[in-house]
Amino acid sequence: MGGTKRLMQELEAQAEWFVPVRDKSVCAACLYDEFLAGWARQSADQGECTYCEAEGPIRPVDGLLELVRSGIDLEWTCADSAGMIWDGEEKCYVGGAHDTYDLVRDHLDPITENETLLADIWRALPDRQWCKPDPYDPTLYDRLSWDFRRFESCVLHKRRFFFHEVREENEETGQPTVSIGGWLRLVAHGIRECGLLRDWAPGTKTWRARVDYKGERFATADALGSRREEEATQSNRMSPPGIPVFYGALDPDTTVDEIFERREGDAVASIGCFTLARHFRVLDLTDLPNFPSLYDPDRRKQRKYLRFLREFAERIARRIAGDDRHHIDYIPTQIVAEYFRFHLEPRVRPLDGIAWKSSYRSGGVCVALFLKNSECVDRETNKGPDRPGVRLESVEHRPLPGP
Repeated sequence: MGGTKRLMQELEAQAEWFVPVRDKSVCAACLYDEFLAGWARQSADQGECTYCEAEGPIRPVDGLLELVRSGIDLEWTCADSAGMIWDGEEKCYVGGAHDTYDLVRDHLDPITENETLLADIWRALPDRQWCKPDPYDPTLYDRLSWDFRRFESCVLHKRRFFFHEVREENEETGQPTVSIGGWLRLVAHGIRECGLLRDWAPGTKTWRARVDYKGERFATADALGSRREEEATQSNRMSPPGIPVFYGALDPDTTVDEIFERREGDAVASIGCFTLARHFRVLDLTDLPNFPSLYDPDRRKQRKYLRFLREFAERIARRIAGDDRHHIDYIPTQIVAEYFRFHLEPRVRPLDGIAWKSSYRSGGVCVALFLKNSECVDRETNKGPDRPGVRLESVEHRPLPGP
């Protein structure tokens, strides 16, 4: 098919999508959706709103219909073209479909509370039965959530090292699921789509603490930075034993709360204030974007990922008891962190760190920076065996309360 003919067919199909509502305009006050209201407010055209008769910035209703149309295109389709089964006896589609009136009023993001405008919108749209593009399949959110639970169960109780392309059936639906490697790639795509990768500039401060219950104090980057490889014997949230990681926080109180356990002795926290010595690429799970409007052409593709990513961020940050099980319960987050570290942006560079909400201090932010001990240097140090990652700027020694 020639390009011109294809273009003409697309334009014809688009023209059939809605009946033009000519000579009608709408203002921001008549639009409930925040994105649509902002779109109307930014108009350079001034005039009277057809629906409330207010004077001010206005947009043609046909422009509004185009935004609504493109939003419907993303999440809805015609029940016939989706292959829904028709029940001849009940005179309806099996699984449920919605006519245009119900779709606009009850199933789209709310557009307006103005009944006259709402009527103009649904009357302008095609009179058909609507359903989701894959009406009999689970949503992306359901698949990601199911596969996350399966991933945790698998790495905790079945296998841990070779699982990337192994496929299993979902116990709830009986349907084949993506491999664990496929699930990780899908989550990584959602992270990139939602803009959760941030650049932290040199000079950004982070604090790291070390508590000694006999009162010993530490004051060097060697002692307060990442553990040396031979000393990295504990299982941590983002790293297994043997792999050093710089665990800190964006304020001194949070870094103490994350590691301090009340016990007998003269506990002292040595708290080092470090600054980044270079640019860091960080996965930020603390500040996910707001759920976007269905009508926002620049951000609406994030919708299918954000609901899951919010739950994912909470799961990554959940508190793990410091008992004999913590070396097991940290396994899922350790695997996720390692995958993100090396495969989140494989064509750009490895990830430098992950930030998440503290489960011990409200408003606190924890960080895991993928740094060796030799990359943590004192302020006056300019050279070393490795390129400096963080520099120790100052140290505070803080006595801590007993039991």
